[in-house]
Amino acid sequence: MVVIIPLFKDERELISKSIAPRLREHYNVRIGVRLRGKYSKLKSEGVLSSSELNMDNPLSPDIDILYWDKDYTGEPTIHAVEVKYFRIDNKGIISPPIYDGIGEALLLCTYGVDYVHLWYYFDPEISNETYTKYSNILQLSTQNTKFINYKSIMLKPPRKTKKGEADWLRLIEKLSRSIETIHYSNPLRYDTGAKIVRGLIKKSFRLVYI
Repeated sequence: MVVIIPLFKDERELISKSIAPRLREHYNVRIGVRLRGKYSKLKSEGVLSSSELNMDNPLSPDIDILYWDKDYTGEPTIHAVEVKYFRIDNKGIISPPIYDGIGEALLLCTYGVDYVHLWYYFDPEISNETYTKYSNILQLSTQNTKFINYKSIMLKPPRKTKKGEADWLRLIEKLSRSIETIHYSNPLRYDTGAKIVRGLIKKSFRLVYI
């Protein structure tokens, strides 16, 4: 039996090794944001308003990547990203399922962020034919929502540096270009409930109007 070893163990490793370092060149970045935990902490500190204490958003799912401009003025522009990493398991099956991520991205719209992104990454072990098929299906699944900014990227094996180390940042050179092209803003950010969650995010990371 051929054992297939993907570039990364899971989405978290992909994010921490490759995506977040690239984003940090231009943005403030937080990964694996658990809003329910942030909410409990702020509640214990007694800094929540009455509307925040009575909010009914389940604060789920977690936010894979949260980022905003380093030098913002006025109200900060906040981005939330759902990341999915497709790879082949030892049974020869592509994981996760093709539909994973879409529901989570839609729920991120209720957090009051300005932009919601869904980024799909494909391991190099996946064939170009399969990548194209998946990418086309996912594009069709998201383009009619007018809510989600969708990108799919085929990863390439990292090049070696002069020291023989893997240059993980080169894996996502396309990302630097793709984040400059944003088609859809989040229409739910003006909803009363979404504004409350946005306030929670701002309090959690001390985002203030400058």
